[in-house]
Order: sequence, then structure tokens, then C-alpha cells
Amino acid sequence: SLSLVESLCIFDTVLMHRKGIYVIMSESTGLTARGEIAPLPGLSKESLDEAVKQLEPILPLLLGRNVESLDQVEAFMDELSPLFPSVRCGLEMALVSLLAASQKQTLAQFLCQHPVQIVPICFLVRGNTDREVLMDRIGTNSFKENSVKIKLGHQPLEEAIEFIRSLLSILPQTVLLRLDVNRAWDMKPLQTIASSIQMDRIEYIEEPLKELSELDVKGDSLRIALDESLSLLNPAHFVLPPYVSALVLKPMMLGGILTTLKWANVAKKQGRYVVISSSYESPTGLDQLEQLACALQRPGVASGLGTRHVFR
Repeated sequence: SLSLVESLCIFDTVLMHRKGIYVIMSESTGLTARGEIAPLPGLSKESLDEAVKQLEPILPLLLGRNVESLDQVEAFMDELSPLFPSVRCGLEMALVSLLAASQKQTLAQFLCQHPVQIVPICFLVRGNTDREVLMDRIGTNSFKENSVKIKLGHQPLEEAIEFIRSLLSILPQTVLLRLDVNRAWDMKPLQTIASSIQMDRIEYIEEPLKELSELDVKGDSLRIALDESLSLLNPAHFVLPPYVSALVLKPMMLGGILTTLKWANVAKKQGRYVVISSSYESPTGLDQLEQLACALQRPGVASGLGTRHVFR
């Protein structure tokens, strides 16, 4: 259990602590690796207690199990299915990290022949405290990020527009905004935003509508990113709508590394890009997600892993 600097609101759930468990696996050689199981209250369908209850009878099945490739990891996970996304995520992360260590590679090197060495991080604005920090850094010329993500879902529209305009007026032209709506709008506020702000400074609008099928986007004026919707979709043979420019991938929500890899492959084949994003994992979990970002993201694309500061 990690204490948060200030309360964290996930839809209707308010958190003061972030709770989870680690699965630690080891080889006879002494190598060890861990995976984090941390359902996010308010977003995950399972609770931590439910995840632990599901995990307990699985742990004995891991003893003596020999897994030597990603295909074997997937086959083993499929044997254990159905699993909660967080449980599968933690088990896969531990198994794949152990595989990488056994080959004397980082997780990024194991997953990608030529991983990116450094991935920039998007500055996250959740509320007033983050806004104050952002404004202070801009005012002192210490803001170095190339993108800013603003949570807009439950913010009054006019207030949101005013803040976006003021931010765009003081940020360098090279900085792009990511607007995260968390599926809270219908088409009307989306159209209002699109006609009220400088859209060429908007990298994408993330999950603007509750129902993906309701999106009515013509031309290239709006760039949309998918996040929560991906948990409801199957990456096999999925054709991305033309207005989707990016996929925001959260392994804890998607159910692990392997599904994340499949969505990254969908994006690559269809000419889009991915953003690896956190579900407020612990610093250990964030370290692993950074490795995943180095393996899967395009050079220069900012990750969604700027959440270390939420912990005390």
C-alpha cells in the first residue's frame, strides 16, 4: 500500500492509497523477477481481494513450470484462463521479465531488436495542483516536456476551453496537448471543442464518447485516441477507424504484456502509433512500463507514465 500525495479521483471512487501485490518468480540459477497485480478501483472490474483470491490456487501451478518463449507464456496463460486482467498482467510481467533476465537482456531488448533508449514523458494535468505546478514551470522556463495531457471529462466545457486557450498561448509551439475525456461527452461538446481551439496544437482527443459507434468524424480535423474501448475489443483482425491516430495501452487494464503487444502490432500494421500509459502502478511497475514503452513506442512519442509524483 502506497500513500498518495493527495486524493486521486477515478470516476466516482476516491483513493488515498494505491494498493497492490507483487508476484515474485525465480529460477534455479537464482534469477528473480516480479510482476505487479494492482487493479485500479473505479476502473478495473475486479477488486484487489478478488484478484488475490483468484491468484492463490494458481501459484502452486507455477512451481517447476518451464517457460522459454512468449508463445509458451501465452499458452500457459491460456491454460489458466479466464483470468482477471490485473492477475494476467502481473503473471505475464513476471514471466516475461524472467525470460529477459535469463537471456541477459532488459525487458525492452527482449521485446524489440532496436528499442528506443529514452522515452519522453507527457506532463499530466489532473487538477488544480498539477495546473499550478505546470504554470510555475512554464513561468520559470523549466518546462521541458513535448506534450501535456489534460483530464477534461467532468470539467465544465467553457472552463475547459478557456484553460486550453490560455495554455496554448503560453506554451512553446512545439508542445502538443492531449485531451482526455474518459468517454464523458456526446458529439455536441466534441464539435464545440473542435471549433473553439487551435486543433493543430492538439495531438489527439482521448476517448471522447461513451460509444465508439457514435463518433461522426469527417476529414482529418479531429485526431482520436482509443484507451478504455480497447478492453472491449479484440485485436485480431480489428480495423481501426480512419480518425483514430493513436492507441493508449494500459497493460493492467488490457490484461498483460501479450495483449499489449497485439494492439501495438495492430497499430504498426495500420500506420498508427501507441502510447504506453500507467494505471497508477508503483514505481517498480512504472520501471517495467518504461521498458515496454522503449520497446513499442515510436521515437519522440511521449509516454503516459508521468504518475510517479502522485506517491509520497
